[in-house]
Amino acid sequence: KKMEYDFVRDPDQEYLCPICDCVLRSPHLTDCCGQHFCEKCLNDWFWQKGRAICPHCRNTRFNHIRYLPLKRKIDGFRVFCSNKGQGCQVVSTVGELSSHLGECPYSRVPCDKCRRSIMRQYLDIHRLHECPKRVMNCVYCGVAGEHAVIASEQHQARCPDYPVGCPRKCESGQEVKRKDLKSHADVCPLEPVRCKDCKCNLLRVELGHHAKNQCEFRLIHCPHCNRQGTYKAITPHTKICDEAPVECPNKCGQDLKRKQLVYGTHSEVCPLQPLTCAKCMADLVRKELVSHNQSCPKRIVPCGYCHQGIPYDELQVHVKEVCGEYPVGCPKKCNKDAEQLKRKDLMKHAEICPLEPVQCPYYKVGCDTEVIRKELSSHMESYTTQHLAKVTEAHEKQSIMLKKQREENAKLRVDHDTTTAIMNSLSFEVNWPSVKEKLSKQSYRCLKTI
Repeated sequence: KKMEYDFVRDPDQEYLCPICDCVLRSPHLTDCCGQHFCEKCLNDWFWQKGRAICPHCRNTRFNHIRYLPLKRKIDGFRVFCSNKGQGCQVVSTVGELSSHLGECPYSRVPCDKCRRSIMRQYLDIHRLHECPKRVMNCVYCGVAGEHAVIASEQHQARCPDYPVGCPRKCESGQEVKRKDLKSHADVCPLEPVRCKDCKCNLLRVELGHHAKNQCEFRLIHCPHCNRQGTYKAITPHTKICDEAPVECPNKCGQDLKRKQLVYGTHSEVCPLQPLTCAKCMADLVRKELVSHNQSCPKRIVPCGYCHQGIPYDELQVHVKEVCGEYPVGCPKKCNKDAEQLKRKDLMKHAEICPLEPVQCPYYKVGCDTEVIRKELSSHMESYTTQHLAKVTEAHEKQSIMLKKQREENAKLRVDHDTTTAIMNSLSFEVNWPSVKEKLSKQSYRCLKTI
């Protein structure tokens, strides 16, 4: 870049500073060589060299003055605005360019608050909407402050009117302000609460349904007896309530209440109640009892002969083996009249039945012949000799035995007399060994027993 300005027509060389090679600004004229220099460039040259020396002719003795005619001429040069690249189409003179730049909408000027370089035409918009240090009111709580502070997350995190919404995401709490969170928690349907009765944790929206249908301590009535109490107490009560409808365990189909089963009133009339026949011990139900009594094998029926009550299944045995009135007839078929003989008369009939086997009257003396009663007389006649021989033999045996018995009795009498005499002669102190020697063994035993 050789020129500071964007000239409409490039200036001649004589209008350029030999030091900076740009158009002269505040030109100064030297009296030694008549050369023009920028005032600033000349002063910088002197400071760099450490002394006053002409940059062109190197003369140390010279003076320089501000050359106003040249300055006025240069100020009249036509130039484009410095913001031409930004879109400004203004053509001005060098002298008027600074005043134009002071109001050119394309010039970049610093914001008076944030010091950011902003195009002049957008400065008002920046001050109102973009400047981080612009003063604004919080749209929620109305507090005034810098935009950077008000719009910061720190302010939003503590703004009492900021719409944070319900932390439980309930439908009614989408626009809840931060300062109203505590009061909203008292009505939030999704807020966890505790049932005052059963102390269980649940959501507020569920509390009504819980208190009405789920809480163990809610008051309800027994559907059977209308007794009032807590659900926890009534629920087990309904299982034992006397008025509760129950099904007959025998499936009889009758509508019953539990008390009818508990107190046994239904079992006394239930047609399907299991029973046991007291006679035959058969298992049956009550409705079969009447028909069973008519067919029970143990039912009592009268005997057709003795008219005694007999179990039905024992009747035939009774008639054939026990009944005294049953006509059994003589087992020996002794005569036609005996065919109607009753069982109870058999013993008496046996004493006179001519066909009854009897023993010989002499069976005690050894005759073991059995004959029927009607032949007994002929047996006695035909066996008379044998009977007399057996009687004689028996008599002889008895005589021998009687004789032996008498001898033993006499010996015992002698021993008894001897014992009595010895007892009378002895003192109270008995010397049993000496007595034993004098007495026979049998007498001694008798004496010891006494």
